[in-house]
Amino acid sequence: MEAKSVQTIPALAVAGLVLYSPQPERLVSFYRDALGVPLEAADHGGMGGHHEAILGGTHLAIWSARKGHASASIVPTLRVMSLRDAEACLLAAGATLMHRPINLGEGKRVAGFADPDGRAFRLIEFI
Repeated sequence: MEAKSVQTIPALAVAGLVLYSPQPERLVSFYRDALGVPLEAADHGGMGGHHEAILGGTHLAIWSARKGHASASIVPTLRVMSLRDAEACLLAAGATLMHRPINLGEGKRVAGFADPDGRAFRLIEFI
């Protein structure tokens, strides 16, 4: 069987890690108290409340498992130049779109996908 050729859109960096928890307040307290992670309450464009911090240039967020991706406890976020171009490439390569791009404000848009094994990941573009 011949391998399908698809266009590649390079990921620029690991932009973030999202942790989903059935008890997000407990997890926030753990990371704040045990590791000194400066997590603060946030809500971007009506996405819902969560906590987030920047560590070494990487965004770390803690969300309630009820907000989505409950089956994946960690969801990586990769930065790309263009969500539109990346979406086309990913779908051609066997990914599944979990949610269309959402404007987070602050010049950021994010879209959710599942890889061919069903693992959730996100792409973010800075516009």
